[in-house]
Amino acid sequence: MRSPTVSTKLRQIAEQAKQYLERVFTTLAFLIDVEFLMEAHRKTRKGGATGIDKVTAAEYEANPLTRIFKTYYSACVAGCTKHRRYYANG
Repeated sequence: MRSPTVSTKLRQIAEQAKQYLERVFTTLAFLIDVEFLMEAHRKTRKGGATGIDKVTAAEYEANPLTRIFKTYYSACVAGCTKHRRYYANG
């Protein structure tokens, strides 16, 4: 089942990119939340190469929620501001 929230976020990004061709997205980190990461994990091809962290799909599947929360926490520490709103038009 596809997440309607994630689909809405991705659609909004695409619409803003089309509408504001002169604008550059400097970050999309504010859109990343646990639900977004879970949807990304669900869609990831499990037979592919390891990620930058060298974790295989089998290792990830052993405890996916822990890995997702660690990824989310790392994104927040790196500057993700969950409560701030960003608009393409400034």
